Amino acid sequence: MLRRSFIVDIIAIALVMSLAVGCSKPTHESIAKDANGKLKELLDVLKTVKDDASAKVASVKIKEIGEAMNKLEQEARALPKRTPEEEKAVKAQMESNITAVSMEWRRIRLDHKLDLKLNDALRDLTPAGK
Repeated sequence: MLRRSFIVDIIAIALVMSLAVGCSKPTHESIAKDANGKLKELLDVLKTVKDDASAKVASVKIKEIGEAMNKLEQEARALPKRTPEEEKAVKAQMESNITAVSMEWRRIRLDHKLDLKLNDALRDLTPAGK
């Protein structure tokens, strides 16, 4: 199931994606900025989930976000490894969004029907789901 592993995977993806941002060549900073933007976008989508219909719409958007996040992850992996200081800065930059996404996901999990509607989309969002 996607329960606890979803949150762990989101954190891992966010940290890996946070390796770069930029117009021509990605950098650690540019990916971090883009990844943080995708986390905010994911949070906004999760906040709209209130019933079956909104879960169906959110599922499509989550899959799109997942595709973008996976692309960012690939770009990030192509960069040189971050220093411990860079790693710490990225974690601090993204922490509030990761926490907010986790809280919204917990809210959705409490409604089993909504949880089931989003499982496939969320599975696509995580590396373990591929």
